Amino acid sequence: MSDGCSVPELLRLVVPQETPSECHVCESHDEAYYYGGGRVLRREADAAFHRGLITAGMPGHKAWIYWLAVRIGGAPWYRVEGVSWAFGGRHFKYTPEPALSDLEGSQAELGGRQTENSQEYG
Repeated sequence: MSDGCSVPELLRLVVPQETPSECHVCESHDEAYYYGGGRVLRREADAAFHRGLITAGMPGHKAWIYWLAVRIGGAPWYRVEGVSWAFGGRHFKYTPEPALSDLEGSQAELGGRQTENSQEYG
């Protein structure tokens, strides 16, 4: 489910191999990308990725570049198998959250049941 830290081969000429701790952070991020979810979950996964890289000892500027790479290159509209958000196949897909104005109507339709995404809006 993970290819580790996805750095293009050409960039490996200037980007050194990650430490085992940094690789673990990349693997956890890949797991989040495998299962997918909505925009909020992707943003949270990418923020956790950035924090994890810094905690693992990666310099802040390098962690920011890795974060920027996943925000741009991992976007669901690219749909690259093994890379894009929710790459885990047809069972895990990109499900954007409804607009806040639509949330009240959907709650009424669900009979007040809370969904995974509705909890994020309070």
